[in-house]
Amino acid sequence: MCGAAASIRHRLGSGHVNMKGSTICQELELLEMLKGMEEYGVSFNGAMLQAEEKDTVKKYDMERDKWTATDTIVGETRLVLKTGGN
Repeated sequence: MCGAAASIRHRLGSGHVNMKGSTICQELELLEMLKGMEEYGVSFNGAMLQAEEKDTVKKYDMERDKWTATDTIVGETRLVLKTGGN
């Protein structure tokens, strides 16, 4: 599925954009590509996000005795979809 991952990167451009996971699921061009895959009967059974780097900020809330971690993906990213061999 390398071709699809490459075309996503090309269509989305190389600019820096901050997106939350829920926002990625609403990305119009990605949704259009997935709809096209569905129309052609292509399915996938796995997905992986590849990134150059990740920054993690950890915080501890003493009142709630709880750790939280916020990950920010830095650099170029790729979405890899594993097809089901259709």
